[in-house]
Amino acid sequence: MAITRTEQAENPGRGLTVDPRSTFEAAEQRLFERYGIAPVTRYVAIERPRLRVRVIEVGTGPSVLMVHGGGGFVSLWAPLLAKLKGFRLVAVDRPGHGLTDSFDYRGVDQRRHAVEFLTSVLKALGLVGAPVVANSMGGLWSLWLAIERPELVSRVALLGWPAMLLNTSAPLPMRILAIRGIGAWMMAAERPSHKQARNTFVRMGHEDMVDELPAELFDCFAAGEAMPEYATAFQSLLNGSLRLRGAKPGMCLDGDELRKVRQPVMLMVGRKDPFTKPTITARAPAAFVQARLVSTDGGHLPWLDDSALCASALNEFLSQRSR
Repeated sequence: MAITRTEQAENPGRGLTVDPRSTFEAAEQRLFERYGIAPVTRYVAIERPRLRVRVIEVGTGPSVLMVHGGGGFVSLWAPLLAKLKGFRLVAVDRPGHGLTDSFDYRGVDQRRHAVEFLTSVLKALGLVGAPVVANSMGGLWSLWLAIERPELVSRVALLGWPAMLLNTSAPLPMRILAIRGIGAWMMAAERPSHKQARNTFVRMGHEDMVDELPAELFDCFAAGEAMPEYATAFQSLLNGSLRLRGAKPGMCLDGDELRKVRQPVMLMVGRKDPFTKPTITARAPAAFVQARLVSTDGGHLPWLDDSALCASALNEFLSQRSR
């Protein structure tokens, strides 16, 4: 697999960019500078699916793959990338998100796609057997990978409730967004903006911290949503995984399937995470062979609420030797 290495893009400054990609790159740069990090960007050509995939790298030490959630991109990890030391953190943009090639999920077997995509990325980057840190839909993808290709993953840290775990699905607004036609109309009606991005994080359970989050985060998220192919990718991803009454058949992980995850698992779940309930969260560790729960007071992206706590728990978990 070919790997193209690029230097970090210069910050073109506010008001000087004209196309969505440049606007997004500039917004990312400002966000990274806000957190004092300087990621190196790489583009990886993979065959299954045939895509050009963007990854960023921060730090040195043992390698860790980071997989963002549905509708996100690598820059949302910025607060955590700034705090988690002693590791080579490699964050990947999933297909159709961030600066990875566009992708339409209509008609796609999402489980097969997820396993093939993550397998291809791990092999291309030489990360076979590395730990995986993942959020939301990225968590579901990583668990599918851990089950079907256990030799590729040494341990899994799930930050925020994993999508479709233990027969959960998504909040009602997201299930409505998954309806073809209606979802596309809703996304077109709610145009990306600083205010809209801020409201999104409130809906994700971060209302108590939203005033503390930097403007650069909201600007970057809005710029990512404004990328030309983003709406198609995100809405088709939701349409393929959700229906109005919950997850589509074959998407949930529960029971015997979760017992197939033999790797150590850490779940960090906020008490305000809208994708789960406290009673469901409490029984999650027992569903795995070896897992522990770290509870926080935050929302669906727990490192936004307390990046220091998240980094500390991750450092302990990633530094442990597998049994």
